[in-house]
Amino acid sequence: IEDFVRSVGELSFHQHFLLNLPPRFGKSRVSTELINKWVTEESKILILSGANSTNNQWLENLQSYNPHLLDITDVYCYQSLHKIDREKYDIICLDEADLITGERFKQLLEFNPDHWIAMSGTLEEEDTDLFRQLTKNKFFNVEVQFQKAVDWGILPEPKLYAVKLEFDDTKPYLVYYASKDKKKKNEIVEYRFRWDSLKNKKVNTLIKCTEVQYHELICNEFERWKGYEQEFNLEPGERSDTINFLISKGFSQSTCRDKKMRLGNERKKFFADIKNRHFKKLFSQLPQGSRVLVFCNDTAQADLLNEEFSVHSNKPDSIELVEQFNTKQIDKLFSIKMLERGVDFKDVDYLVIIQSSMKQGGQIQKFARSGLSVAPKTILFYYGGTQDEKYVQEFLKQFKPEWIINKTL
Repeated sequence: IEDFVRSVGELSFHQHFLLNLPPRFGKSRVSTELINKWVTEESKILILSGANSTNNQWLENLQSYNPHLLDITDVYCYQSLHKIDREKYDIICLDEADLITGERFKQLLEFNPDHWIAMSGTLEEEDTDLFRQLTKNKFFNVEVQFQKAVDWGILPEPKLYAVKLEFDDTKPYLVYYASKDKKKKNEIVEYRFRWDSLKNKKVNTLIKCTEVQYHELICNEFERWKGYEQEFNLEPGERSDTINFLISKGFSQSTCRDKKMRLGNERKKFFADIKNRHFKKLFSQLPQGSRVLVFCNDTAQADLLNEEFSVHSNKPDSIELVEQFNTKQIDKLFSIKMLERGVDFKDVDYLVIIQSSMKQGGQIQKFARSGLSVAPKTILFYYGGTQDEKYVQEFLKQFKPEWIINKTL
């Protein structure tokens, strides 16, 4: 890493830099090297990030490696942008640059520093386009792929276990809400009798079903609204009677899109919730004393799996639990999105991601949380032949096939 840092520093004649580097690669060290090349006695530096925990890490890093910069550096969260003096800073460093969309980007356009540095391990093309606008397309792009970082010995070689699961088709313990109208009575029916109830517009149909049946129902509903959304692109004469009826009731393409997205989120939650029994089986098989970090889909799942060691914004002892984990007073944590960014975990034996998503940024950030471990093992659950599998396979594309171990449970 030292050689890489020096090589970037030698390019400091460029005015602005985009550091597209994997999580845990050392982006802050590269940034500080550039700042050291640019800084003068009159310089004032601004560092922006997405969370107070990240800000604290910046201050600790500066104290350890670059204490001479502390007196001339301000560190803020993006949420505080509206309070910051636009004319004060000569060098601005954008940590987690994938967070500068929308209103934050508009606020950043009001600044005019001599040097911009943007960094992230999860940049999308649209994020790069925003930085291009910010710097008037005058920046040097430093990009390193995860595989290359491992080949160089900067990041540890990972082991990823893709665990394929199967739906249960024997127990009708789930209830699928085919409609939810508070003005109507609910009618609970078995899956095989659902059609008669669905024809009755005076009731909400609640269908008792197995996991296979539930998945079929929600996928059919998702595809239906996806089709309605696409029909809005057709000429009026080519649209179906159903879509014309929806239009007469005030539906628009965005309404259908929102409905489709809500169903997609509900399907993802369904995948996550029915994995609980599989996780418990896996957890019971891990070696005694294993240090395990688990990313759950939501707060309810984290509390259900282990409320004592769940970490989220509703629990006042969350920060203490993280500290206890890193000092090895406890050996397990059950987290959600709260710890996706800015918090590092030491000596993790197993990182378990219960539910993947198509948003690869958050997925990669979860994976990176165990980056301070020597040989972290990452476990991902998925249901074969479903959208759930597509989430996982998309994430695994960035890794060498020999790092991936396929399992069934």
